Amino acid sequence: MSHVRYLRVRWVEETSSKLLEYWFKIAEEEGERAGGSNAKLATRTTVKRTLLPLVNYLKKVAITDLEEAYRLISALRRSYGLKDL
Repeated sequence: MSHVRYLRVRWVEETSSKLLEYWFKIAEEEGERAGGSNAKLATRTTVKRTLLPLVNYLKKVAITDLEEAYRLISALRRSYGLKDL
């Protein structure tokens, strides 16, 4: 992978990390309400299975169009009330 591609992918990982933290926090809370450790594991697995494909898509977008990836991540972060980039 070229240095530019690697840096763009790494940028997506870094900028989307706050979103992943937020989603995992929600999963932890729901798992706790649903009964503890097994439920927490199930909710975390659900987050990974449903949201990591989104992050992987953003990585692909960033390789070809960094500005579009920036717009998408910014929109997601704003929709959850997280500080913009």
